Amino acid sequence: MKHSFTARELIMICIAAVMALGIFYYEAVYKAFTESAAKYDTAQLEDELTLAQMQASQEAQMKQAIADASAAKATAEVAVYNNLANEVNALGTILNGNAENVAINWSAPTLTDTTVRRQASISFKTGSYDAARALIQSISDMKYRNIISSVTVTNSTNTSDPSTTVSLTLTFFETSNGASSTEGLVDTTSSES
Repeated sequence: MKHSFTARELIMICIAAVMALGIFYYEAVYKAFTESAAKYDTAQLEDELTLAQMQASQEAQMKQAIADASAAKATAEVAVYNNLANEVNALGTILNGNAENVAINWSAPTLTDTTVRRQASISFKTGSYDAARALIQSISDMKYRNIISSVTVTNSTNTSDPSTTVSLTLTFFETSNGASSTEGLVDTTSSES
């Protein structure tokens, strides 16, 4: 039995064959290619790698800054108790003419073993963030051993007064070794046991 296809049937068979080839191409080639391209897309990985490299670089810079600061602090003087007048003079030299609205509140010095800690809460106002940062760095680099904690820097939102306000806690370290008197010290040695 031989059947001869009419022109209409041949056209329909050709259309079906083209559609079958189109579906095969879509399923086997196009979908596989787009899935592979999405799977191996490196743009996101490159972004993540760049971010990780930036973080590593910043971490290395911070570690170097800490190491440099630690080396500089190692040379700072641990003065004999009562060095308050010298510490006030050093702070005055740094802040005088460089800051406004300066307020310094001193806490009673405390003694632990032979270490005296003299804490001061300091607030001041400067003309810019860079000036505030420079003053904080100058305070940190003082001749007398100290540590800065609880730093708050606030930029003014007032465009007519672009100032920066700083609040920080500064602790000076002194020693009771060689002190002529330990009057005024709060001894915390026995309360820490």
